[in-house]
Amino acid sequence: MTTLRAPKCRRCRHLSNVTIVSAAVSIFGLSSCIAVPIPHERKLTPHYYGTVSDASTGAPIEFVTVSVAPISHVDRSISAETKTDLSGHYEISIVEKAKWFVLMAGPAEGNCGGILLFLHPDYDIALRETSEFRGGAIDGACRGAKSRVDVSLTRKTLR
Repeated sequence: MTTLRAPKCRRCRHLSNVTIVSAAVSIFGLSSCIAVPIPHERKLTPHYYGTVSDASTGAPIEFVTVSVAPISHVDRSISAETKTDLSGHYEISIVEKAKWFVLMAGPAEGNCGGILLFLHPDYDIALRETSEFRGGAIDGACRGAKSRVDVSLTRKTLR
C-alpha cells in the first residue's frame, strides 16, 4: 500500500491525501484498484427472496428457518438467518461492515452467490446454491444483485 500526497488543488488551494492500493497493475495499465477509506456496507450475497411452500398441497409454510452463507468469501463462517412469515415469504442477504470502498479500473468480475438452507421440524431439509458470474468493478460482484428462490418442501414421513 502506498500513500501519495496529491498536488495542491488550484481552485481550492488545499492539500489532500489519497491512499492508492494497486491490485494488479499490468504493464499496459489495463487494471488497477483504488481503495478509499469510506465506511459502508458491502454485499456478500445477493438479496434473496421467495416463498416456501408444501410440495404436496402448495400451501405456504410459516416459520421455516432460512440460512444463507456466501460462496465466494474467505471467511466461510459468515452467515445470516431469518424465518418465513405467515405467507411463507422470506428475504435475506449478507452484508459486511467495510472500512474501504474499492474501485477497479479496467476489467473486473467475480461470482456472486450463496448457499441457502431451509429447515422446518415437520419437513425434509432443502439446500439450494446460486452463483452468478458478474462484473465487480465497484466494490464487489454482489452489489445490486437480487435472486428469487422459491422452494417446495416435502413433509417428513413417519418410519
